[in-house]
Amino acid sequence: QYERDATEASASDPVHHGLSLGMCAGDIAFFLGFHILSSLPVPLDLQERSRRVAAFSAEELCWVGVAQMQDVRNGAGGLGADPDPAQILRVYRYKTGRYTFSMPLMAGAMLANGSPAHLEALEQAGENLGVVFQLKDDELGIFGETGQLGKRADSDIREDKKTLLRHFLFEAADAGLKAELQRIFGSPEPGEAGLKVVREAMEKTGARDKVREYMKCFAMEASDRIASLPQESGACTAAAREAFQDLFRYSVERRS
Repeated sequence: QYERDATEASASDPVHHGLSLGMCAGDIAFFLGFHILSSLPVPLDLQERSRRVAAFSAEELCWVGVAQMQDVRNGAGGLGADPDPAQILRVYRYKTGRYTFSMPLMAGAMLANGSPAHLEALEQAGENLGVVFQLKDDELGIFGETGQLGKRADSDIREDKKTLLRHFLFEAADAGLKAELQRIFGSPEPGEAGLKVVREAMEKTGARDKVREYMKCFAMEASDRIASLPQESGACTAAAREAFQDLFRYSVERRS
């Protein structure tokens, strides 16, 4: 809507205008959500837990911001060497894993007065599941269909995003292929031809298979952490465990 308004008003850069205002609106909605939560009546016996969750959430969101900054820096050319797998996975853990999965799981456990063992298991399961989710995003960002993704299939190539998939591709490429890939990644218009080269190269070099193995390993680790949850009454019901397993399967198999 903001972009359309700017286009109709003949603004100099309607896309940037729309994105900027959209991000500001998102920030406002986010903090309004915190305001609503802080104004809810909380029983006395839950007030300390609520304060603990608020402090925990604020700290986690700070780390999300740091990880997003690192992700942006990684994507900028000429600012040092490309990140290695450990650095890429660290960004995934804090930008996606903890924010999307660990934080809500742990917040719920804190409010329910979960044990330290319970919190630790949910924290680790959430981190691993978040890494799976991000790795799948990387795969879909290259091999997905534009209609299903809601964005161009070559977006990650145009932005030269430093994904684990890209890392394994360049690591396995010979000199000739690497030179061709360097011309394609970061190009404002790689086109169907460029996308085809990247897709075929990721298949031939085994980069895609390697990332899929990573996904399976992280999903298995997440599943093991849920299986390790304490068995005391009410800690994690059979239905809840099955719901987790469904989530693990979805994260690996999803198509959008």
